[in-house]
Amino acid sequence: MVLRRHQALSRKAVFSSKSASSEAYSLLHVGAGRLGLHASGSTSAYTNRKLVHLQKCLTMPSGLPNPVLDRFVRLCLFDGQGPVSNVHTVRATVTAKDDRTWTFSTRVTDTSSGLDYGELYLRYNFGQNNVQLLIEATVVCKIETSEPIELSIGHVTVPLFDENGGPLPAKGFDLQFEGGSPFDRQQEVDSRLGQFGAQTKAQPKPHIQLKLTAPNKETKEFMDLCPTTILGNLAHLQLHSLYRHVLASELSLNNQAIEHGANAIYAPHLVQFPSMADQPDVMDVLRRRWNEFAKRERAFRKPAATEVMKQEFIRIVKSTYFINQLKDFQPYVFGNKNQEQFRANAIQDFLRRIASDQSSVSYSLSSDLIFEPFSMEEVALPMIGRFSVPVLPVSLE
Repeated sequence: MVLRRHQALSRKAVFSSKSASSEAYSLLHVGAGRLGLHASGSTSAYTNRKLVHLQKCLTMPSGLPNPVLDRFVRLCLFDGQGPVSNVHTVRATVTAKDDRTWTFSTRVTDTSSGLDYGELYLRYNFGQNNVQLLIEATVVCKIETSEPIELSIGHVTVPLFDENGGPLPAKGFDLQFEGGSPFDRQQEVDSRLGQFGAQTKAQPKPHIQLKLTAPNKETKEFMDLCPTTILGNLAHLQLHSLYRHVLASELSLNNQAIEHGANAIYAPHLVQFPSMADQPDVMDVLRRRWNEFAKRERAFRKPAATEVMKQEFIRIVKSTYFINQLKDFQPYVFGNKNQEQFRANAIQDFLRRIASDQSSVSYSLSSDLIFEPFSMEEVALPMIGRFSVPVLPVSLE
C-alpha cells in the first residue's frame, strides 16, 4: 500500500510515492497462501466485475508556479476508513494548446505505454455498499531546491452500489473534484497551496468524466482467474490471469513437496513477475513479447490457458527479468524523467541484444554489463512465511 498521508488538506498527494505504486496489491503478495489454489478463481455472492473507462479531466488548473513534469490519476477501492485494494496509477496527457484538459489513451499498441491506458478492470467481493472507487488527480512539479514533488488537485468517489445495496448497472459519470483529504469530505481545494489553490478556487471546478461498464464473457473469464479484489490495467489482464493460472498449476504439482515441509520451490517466473508488474515500462516489454506470440498463435487467446500458453508465459518472464538484475537499473519513480530515460535506454539495449541472437542467456553473460550478485531469493518461491500455504500437522499414529 502506498498511502502516505491521512491528514486533511495535505499538500502532497494522498497516494504519491517515491517508488512505483503497487499495481496489484493482492495479486503481488507472492507467497503461496494469498495466491493459492483456493483463491485462484473463487467467486461469492458478492463478486462483482466492472470495466472502468477513464475519458478526460476538464477545467484542470493551469499556469502553475512550478513546471509540471507529469500528470496522474490514482485509483483504489475505499471504504471511508482507508484503501481496501491496490492503488493503480494512470498517466494523463495534455496538448500545448490546452493544458486544462487531461486525456487518457483509449487504445494500446506495441509502441505505446501501458501507463497511459485509461481502460481498467475491477473485481471486488464486498457486500457493504460503503465501498466506493476513489480517484485522485495529481501533478508532479519540479522544485528547484529539491526532488520533484507530487501535489494533489483533488479527489472524487465513484459509487459502485445503488441505494438498495445492489451493484450499479453500466453508467457514465461526470464528477467534480473535492479538495482536502478523502478522510474529510466536502472540502474546498486547499487555499494554503498559494497560487495553485487560489487559481483552482477562482476557476470552474475541475471534474472528471468516466464510465463503468460490464465486461464481456471472455474478459470476465480472465478476471475470474485474478484475486477477488483487484484493480488493474486492462491491457495486462491476460498476463495477470496467466500468472495466477501458472502459480496454481505449479503449487498443485508441488503439493507433495509442500506437504513434506519444503521451504521453497524453484520458480523464478513466479518470484519475479510481481516486481515486474509494479514497473510500467517492464510490463510494456512483457506485453509486447506476449503479443508477438499471440499474433503467431491466434488460437491461444482463450481464457482457459493451454499448456503451450503457460510455457510461453514462463519463457517470456524468465528471459525478461534479467533487466531487473542490472546493477545500475534504477527503481521506477513516477514523474522522474531522468530515471525514466535511463531505464528506457537499458530496456532498448536489452531488446536489441536478444533480437540479434534470440537468447537472453548471452545477455546475462555479457562482459560489458554488471548485474547484482546472484541470490537464491531470485528463483526460490517461499513455502514458509506470512503468505504461505499452511502446513497441516502430521499424525504420528
